[in-house]
Amino acid sequence: MIGNRWLTSAVCYLTVAVWTLAIFIGGGTRVGRIADMIVQIVSLPLLLIAVYALLTAEAARKIRVYVLICVALLCLMALQLVPIPPSLWQLVPGRAVLPDLFAAADLSLPWLPLTLAPHATLYAMAALIPSIAVFLGTLILSLDRRYGLLIWPLAASTISVFVGELQFSNALDRAMFSFYQIDVVGYAAGLFANRNHYAALNYAMMPLAAAWIILGRRSETMSKTASMVVGGAVLAVLIVGITIAYSRAGVFLGVVAIVSCIWLFWTSRSEMNVPRWIAPLFIAGAVVIFIVFQLGFLALIQERGVTDDQRQMMWQKTVSLIEASPVTGYGFGTFVPVYMGAEKPTDITGYYINHAHNDWLEIILEGGILAGIVLILFVGWVGVQSVRLWSRRAPRSDRIIMGRAGDVTVVLLLAHSLVEYPLRTTALAATFAACCALMIQPSRRSGRSHES
Repeated sequence: MIGNRWLTSAVCYLTVAVWTLAIFIGGGTRVGRIADMIVQIVSLPLLLIAVYALLTAEAARKIRVYVLICVALLCLMALQLVPIPPSLWQLVPGRAVLPDLFAAADLSLPWLPLTLAPHATLYAMAALIPSIAVFLGTLILSLDRRYGLLIWPLAASTISVFVGELQFSNALDRAMFSFYQIDVVGYAAGLFANRNHYAALNYAMMPLAAAWIILGRRSETMSKTASMVVGGAVLAVLIVGITIAYSRAGVFLGVVAIVSCIWLFWTSRSEMNVPRWIAPLFIAGAVVIFIVFQLGFLALIQERGVTDDQRQMMWQKTVSLIEASPVTGYGFGTFVPVYMGAEKPTDITGYYINHAHNDWLEIILEGGILAGIVLILFVGWVGVQSVRLWSRRAPRSDRIIMGRAGDVTVVLLLAHSLVEYPLRTTALAATFAACCALMIQPSRRSGRSHES
């Protein structure tokens, strides 16, 4: 999209590096992990170069607004770190005991920030750096480079499934394939600390793999047979990865991802120039996979139920905390201390509760009404982009196909966030950010447009 070839290549390679590295080592959710810090440091050069390219390249003029949106998001979080006078912070829930503590120490009341844990809010801001960098980096790239960008994250996701296979089958020493000091028994977690997030990566990558197959078959520079075989193999591996994760949400959203991939292929069938015998064979295989998934999902629900009492208790407690401080929230990254402070002895279990298992509620708890408004605006943006991409009036082009794949992944991860916290992992946050960028159409001057 930008004219400087050296700058474009640098952005492309750095985006590939950050996104792929995030998948390999960014599968944990605990705050302050060294692996996450490594990804954050590696993403800084990409962030700086991408911002420079967006602000200086004439071809990027129409999408510079997204730089301002990212800056505004960080400023919203930074507002919670600004010290305010005692007359104001005493009105914030959770501070009632502080005046007595300062009085007992014979100290005057200091100015304090809105957030109850400034260090946790700083960590939360740092955690956004890789996602913002990948988003802006992908946003700059032309369609050709976006297509090439997908190869390495898809390869990393495939490797994650193979690691999960070794965990599931116990083929080798289990300790060699558990990177987060967890005991993986009877299911697979791949390169993640949580099997639900491992399943999320698999279903999130399926639409991207489908788009890669479609665009590869329409390319004049790539073997059509090779793209079909390799892409089909990647899709099959991702489906296997979901089945061995033993995740209820993963299986359900995996079914949705399969249906979405079928629809992507079907809407592009006339332009892919495939032999006539391929279509019925593909449809038959897809139907078989869909039925198997449905049966597996029903069996899983029958065994484990739709949800569990622990999640419902966490949601109720989170809602009550939101009601206690709906305006300012408690500070980004403060869920653990806030939740622990509100727990009753009867609520305590053997499980460590580090998130609300509903990211929508957790964001509002931490950010208050402003965070809720941002969520509503973002959902509205996704809705507008979805209508534009899936409308019958949308032109049949590679841009639309790539955008539709990104849209499916974004919607699936947003849906999963109602019962989990997949976007709290660096790996899935980077994937989500890249797919948001794919929904924004690149310059028409980029290659491989194939408008019809």
